[in-house]
Amino acid sequence: MNLKNNCRPVLAGLLLASLWAPAWAADPGKSLTLFEAMKGTVAPQTQVIWDITNAAQDDIGNVKAGALKPADWAKIARAARDSNRAVRNLLAQPRVIAAPPGKKIQDEGTAGAFGAREVQQTIDANPAAFAAFANQLVGAMNGIVAASKTQDAAKVGSLAGQLDGLCEACHKAFWYPQQAARK
Repeated sequence: MNLKNNCRPVLAGLLLASLWAPAWAADPGKSLTLFEAMKGTVAPQTQVIWDITNAAQDDIGNVKAGALKPADWAKIARAARDSNRAVRNLLAQPRVIAAPPGKKIQDEGTAGAFGAREVQQTIDANPAAFAAFANQLVGAMNGIVAASKTQDAAKVGSLAGQLDGLCEACHKAFWYPQQAARK
């Protein structure tokens, strides 16, 4: 057995993996914040899923497989994988940080709106609940990837529709809890 020849595939794989690694993984001193994960990946990639599935709906709101081209299926799967990766990387950290120091978040400074400090307090008060929401999002994105592989339009449509509720529930718990309390 030639050890030198056996190491080549492993080294090639590591090299390829390093080229595709997200920027925050390349710098172990830099942590990914919730703000960065959501604004940089999850929100825009979820929008990709919604835009494609909304455009493929029939008159009663069902996603039609025939309205999706192979490139659409690939975009949906890629968007779900990217979102999934960002959320898993966020959860892999010892503590979820709401935003980088000094970074203002959406609506910060608006009367009654939470800023990064308040969002951090809600996450720190119940990290298990935050992780549960995040894991629901990971599960939905995994389902979208799987349904995209089999081109199951009904399943992709159903899961894409569920994303809005998942996002809203988490936002009400951690970003806008004062709105949830008013209802």
